[in-house]
Amino acid sequence: VERDLQEQLVGELQGSVMKCVRDQNGNHVIQKCIERASTEAAQFIVDDFVGQVVQLATHPYGCRVIQRILEHCEHAQVAPILDEIVTSTSDLVHDQ
Repeated sequence: VERDLQEQLVGELQGSVMKCVRDQNGNHVIQKCIERASTEAAQFIVDDFVGQVVQLATHPYGCRVIQRILEHCEHAQVAPILDEIVTSTSDLVHDQ
């Protein structure tokens, strides 16, 4: 798919990221957006995660999307996610 069209399609998900992340199929869409779209086009996904990382890290689908952010996004995008993870390490190690 052409890059402009791809980024337009990714942009259509704004406002629905958390709903998709918590959905059995929707989380795969968000993961693919992070993998395929430019880091600039995926910024709104990262922005939606800020402040909710611990809750999403302990969610069966949310944790997968966090993995994709850590693998595919730029350092500046990953840093706030990692900050929340590090700050909540003691809570996260007690999760399943």
